[in-house]
Amino acid sequence: MLPSVGSAVGSGAGSVVVYVQSKDTAGGTAKLIFDCAGSDVFKTGSIIESRSGSEVAFDASTANETALEYTPADVATNLFTTSSKIYFVCYEKGTWVISYEMASDALAVTGAFAFAA
Repeated sequence: MLPSVGSAVGSGAGSVVVYVQSKDTAGGTAKLIFDCAGSDVFKTGSIIESRSGSEVAFDASTANETALEYTPADVATNLFTTSSKIYFVCYEKGTWVISYEMASDALAVTGAFAFAA
C-alpha cells in the first residue's frame, strides 16, 4: 500500500498529488493501493480505465469509496507501467478527483483498476 493520498499534502482544497510509476509492473501480481487519508473519499462517479479479458473497461467510484486498487498481471502487457501517471486533485476539502495517463501501447491489455471502500 502506498502512503495515503490525503496525508501526502493534506486534504485541503487545492491539494494536488501526482503519482508516476517508476518501475515496470511485469513480474508480480501484488496490488498497488492508493488510500485516502482519514475521512477523505474519492468523488462519487470518478472514472478509472481498466482491462477485462484484454478489452478496455472502466470502473466508477460510488459513495464513500476511499481506495483505488491496481492489480497487475505477471506479464509485460500491463496498462499501468513505467511512466504511467495518476493525478489526485482535491477541489473540495475531503473529496479527491483523479485523472490519469496509462500506457499507450496497443499491447497494454492486462491489469485491473477498481475503486474500493
